Amino acid sequence: MAFRDILATVLLSLGGLLLGASCRQRPPDLQVYDTPDWEGASRLLLRSSAPDSTDLLLRTLTEAERRSPDAAGSAPTDRVIYRYEPGADRLEPVGAAAWTAATGAICDSATQGAIDPLVFDYRTHTLTFQGRALTTGGAKVLTARTSPSGRYVAVLSAKRLRRNGLAPVSFSGVGDTVGWQYYHELFRRSDGTRVGRVVTLPKAMYMGGAIACWSCDERHVVYASDGKLCIVPANVKKGE
Repeated sequence: MAFRDILATVLLSLGGLLLGASCRQRPPDLQVYDTPDWEGASRLLLRSSAPDSTDLLLRTLTEAERRSPDAAGSAPTDRVIYRYEPGADRLEPVGAAAWTAATGAICDSATQGAIDPLVFDYRTHTLTFQGRALTTGGAKVLTARTSPSGRYVAVLSAKRLRRNGLAPVSFSGVGDTVGWQYYHELFRRSDGTRVGRVVTLPKAMYMGGAIACWSCDERHVVYASDGKLCIVPANVKKGE
């Protein structure tokens, strides 16, 4: 093979790598928080302390609370409640009084599932818009949640990782031996186009039974699974 052919092949390969990197983004400050008392949770509630506050209160429901007709409005019981301060990137436990004293609207993960005209097929783990398959960060779509305004859909997807080109490795929870890589991205509900870039979630997250919930101000999407929590900035610009 001539030198110029080899050079052309190398340049094309580099271009493909750069294009893939440009479509994905991993914010350096994206953190994973341990919430061991939330293991087994299947419903997540979010609210701010006040309508104009930028903080975020996070709460999961116990089995008894989930059976209540007014589960979202019920007073907290024995589950730990957390407060997230965006500027400080800090998650800290707070008392139940902080939740009951809050005046911000409540956003409930159980009410954010309707994403039509986008369609999430949980059997094939695919996302389509008007019959057209959408390309996601990972080939396997795990969950999709509509924003409170109904304009956007947050999508969590996964890709099976391989080591040295061999068989997929199993999840171990550390380093490069994690068996799955997870991605967050936003799509417009109106036309199925992606908003912004695909965000690669830290490998410390394992999304076997992930709960996803938008904050009421649409500034964040929260993912909770297996006793861990990740808060992703939505980065949606006005009018986008």
